[in-house]
Amino acid sequence: MDKYLWQKTLLELYGGYKTCIATCDNKLTRLVRNAFGNSNSTFDQLDDMRVVVLRKKHCQFAKAIIEKSINNIKPAEQSVLYWRYMRGTQFQDIADKLNLPIRQVFRRYDKELAFFASRLAVEGYSTERIEAEFGSDDYFNIAYEKVCLKRANVAKKPIVSCLISLENASDSIIKKNRNRISSDNILLDI
Repeated sequence: MDKYLWQKTLLELYGGYKTCIATCDNKLTRLVRNAFGNSNSTFDQLDDMRVVVLRKKHCQFAKAIIEKSINNIKPAEQSVLYWRYMRGTQFQDIADKLNLPIRQVFRRYDKELAFFASRLAVEGYSTERIEAEFGSDDYFNIAYEKVCLKRANVAKKPIVSCLISLENASDSIIKKNRNRISSDNILLDI
């Protein structure tokens, strides 16, 4: 699922888009008010306004394309992505609501995420395009890094336990071989 990290980032942020848009509106209003009585450079004020307006546009746009793509997956009441990101429901609760085993919920999640990414790609929003569109905005970029970090932490845990078990296994194999070699030497000495 590493290839869907940007799509997952957009989904992870879905619950905060409404708040971010309202925050952008408030910040823009403050910037405009302060522009008249502030001694700061007008260019600095305009640059701050541009960043705020661009972030608001990104949030509105991301929210719209997510809703459009998720609505094309299946009826909302049956969609794991809908319950997970649009309603903020935990996976176990989704399993209970849909009366499915938790494993089936994760399988459906993976399939729906792949379908969601393909719907975005059909509409012209491939991973590269999403990264180009949203990657320069810190709001999205920080969320993307968190998704990557989460993914890396999940992936590292089994590898570490495998290495530990391999280390233990190799220690026992070395001890066994030492015992065998020493017993072979004893036999040869006789």
